[in-house]
Amino acid sequence: MKTHDAIDRRSLTMARRIVAKIDGDPMRQGLEHAREVCARWVERGNRRALEWMAILQRPWHQIRSILLDESEEGKRLRQNDPFCGVLTPVERWEIYREAARNEAARESVGKARAEPVGTSIPSPGGDRLKTLGTP
Repeated sequence: MKTHDAIDRRSLTMARRIVAKIDGDPMRQGLEHAREVCARWVERGNRRALEWMAILQRPWHQIRSILLDESEEGKRLRQNDPFCGVLTPVERWEIYREAARNEAARESVGKARAEPVGTSIPSPGGDRLKTLGTP
């Protein structure tokens, strides 16, 4: 099950990849694309885009810091950032799969920690019991 925290982690990972892509492009085409997307949103009456329109007028290093900000404000801004389309569908799906694997691993670790030591569970053969927390 996806939690808000899981979605925020995935969103931050996506922002990191977007930043890396824009950093690697001397023409900063991804930044220009975000400005165009944001302008379209504003033309269509998207009031939330006005905040991003102001942010996108700043120098890249400031925009970059905002995208990577791990605070509640950074999370809020990433929920509707105009950088959609900077990553290819293949790059996005790679992030989705990576996030799903990471969350599954997180849940697995969380469940293992939640099992009380000394709890008996059936062995793989089903005929004997093994006690968790014992070798």
